[in-house]
Amino acid sequence: MTAAAHTPLLHTLAPQLRHLEERLADWLARPRRAGLLRGRTEGMARLATDLSRVAADLETDQPLLIILLMGGTGVGKSSLLNALARGAVAHASFTRPTTRDSVVYYHAAVDPNRFDARLRLCKLVSHDRPALALKILIDTPDLDSNEPSHREKLRQVLPLADVVLYVGSQEKYHDQAGWELFLEQRRRRAFAFVLNKWDRCLHGLNSGLRPDEDLVQDLRDEGFSAPLIFRTCAQAWINAQDTPADLPPGEQFAELEAWLEQGLTTLEIQAIKTRGVGQLLNQMTSELRSLRPADLAEAVAKTSGQWSATLSEEADAVADLVLTTLEPYHRNLERHFAAHAQRLFRGVTAGFLRFFNWLRYLGTSWRRRLPGAGLLPGGSAHVDPSLAGGLSDFAEACSQVAADRHLDARQRALPNRLLVQADAAGMPVAPLNAMLQEQPLPSWRQLLPGFLRASFDDLETAWKNPARGRHLLQRVLAWTGDLLPIVVFIAACGWLMYAYFFSEKTRTFAWSDLFLPPAAVFFTLLIFFFILNLLLPARWPVIRGAFRRHLRDQLAGVLHEHFGKKPQQLASAVVAERDQIDQVLAELKQVRQWVEQQEQSAQVSALYGSGAGESGPEA
Repeated sequence: MTAAAHTPLLHTLAPQLRHLEERLADWLARPRRAGLLRGRTEGMARLATDLSRVAADLETDQPLLIILLMGGTGVGKSSLLNALARGAVAHASFTRPTTRDSVVYYHAAVDPNRFDARLRLCKLVSHDRPALALKILIDTPDLDSNEPSHREKLRQVLPLADVVLYVGSQEKYHDQAGWELFLEQRRRRAFAFVLNKWDRCLHGLNSGLRPDEDLVQDLRDEGFSAPLIFRTCAQAWINAQDTPADLPPGEQFAELEAWLEQGLTTLEIQAIKTRGVGQLLNQMTSELRSLRPADLAEAVAKTSGQWSATLSEEADAVADLVLTTLEPYHRNLERHFAAHAQRLFRGVTAGFLRFFNWLRYLGTSWRRRLPGAGLLPGGSAHVDPSLAGGLSDFAEACSQVAADRHLDARQRALPNRLLVQADAAGMPVAPLNAMLQEQPLPSWRQLLPGFLRASFDDLETAWKNPARGRHLLQRVLAWTGDLLPIVVFIAACGWLMYAYFFSEKTRTFAWSDLFLPPAAVFFTLLIFFFILNLLLPARWPVIRGAFRRHLRDQLAGVLHEHFGKKPQQLASAVVAERDQIDQVLAELKQVRQWVEQQEQSAQVSALYGSGAGESGPEA
């Protein structure tokens, strides 16, 4: 069967891989709002690079099968390649490993420019053997070399392999470094095994098993029900001009050569390529599933509840701390709001109330020095609320003092407290912390002056325009207070006139009688003053409670607005990232299903274990 009869399958697959490559590139380039995948997509980027290389390979008329020889020090990889090449293409040594660079053995008709850049940097050796026209053999440095650069060179070319010939010897067919690399790579590559130096393997091990029997047993444990193993004496084939005459029983170098030349036909190459694509897609699926963020709904609900309580407690604590700053000036505040209440009155009553208010708060001038007075606007150390903006200046000075009293430290500690709670609730802390760092809460030094002014303004507004019941009481008291001096004065004068002229026992005029109406007005207004303070109190406990509620509501509002939404914002970003991954997974699944339907049943199953390339159940 000709190559042309089988290449349409690979040509059909290539465009789908190109489309998938573009989709992955778009996904990798997208910003990560949640930040959960930051620094975790390198593996997916490497797989996307492999996908691009595979797509380019499948777009050619005759895809090349890359067969890589891998093994430990002294197992005879270079000798095996020399025996297959019928010449010294790779430098071999009996004393120590000498393969420092990979050797690429390829047909002269193949343009080296088709090779991956990593292969073009290797030692290139061409041949003219038609049976190996579509196959490239690569000898690699020892996987257990003491030179880190040698192991790195192996790691560079290993991702390019379609088939790996795992070469071992009696001493090194299951050493730890090689076996770990085999287990790592079996998900993506076909594996055949060569037990070289077979003449040394005919005697059993301490367990009673021969090395090949022990290797078969280990491979079956890894899912290779019928592993493909070749037992060779490569050096004997190099030393002999033709078939060696004294080969040990079971030696299979000729079978290995025949398998490479005739066994791996175009049909098998296509099957290996297609299955390799399927394994690559499976690995990409597994990698994407590992990157898929978990649902945060439960963690968000728990975090939001804890944060809400913590932020409310913080608002209470900050409000109380600010009130301790105002406490020394509570009589000043009482005087200020009492004056606001007395603005409802006119005439004699207004003057009387202002006078008694002055007497009551004598010695509580706003011109006392404030703590932190140097922070006042213009450097002034004094504030008078009777002046425009006086209360605002006072609020700003008090807010600066409050900030100095540990508010700055509390604000710095608050995000850490919230993050500890989020971590305990199952939220990813790193992206949440990044969100808090990107949008920090303005300092209390900046916010508190506005909050205090707003609270004072709200209180003043409440005094001027109270609720309906209080408003009606104010109107009644104002009307009564304005009329009361006139009514009492007229009543006192009328009583005197009655006593002078109409009483049965007339009253004799005395100069002291002139003081009787003003005295009646004075004592009446004094009684009214006490009634007014009882019904419309401007005492500090009342002011403090109302002021604290206003301030606490503002603090809680800004804290909940700034912090409270962050868990849900992160959860929404996580959902968006998960949806993006699900879209890529859906496209991967479509291509995987198509590949599975198109895979050929060529004789390559022995190159794969039953668990190779599997990615687990569907997400």
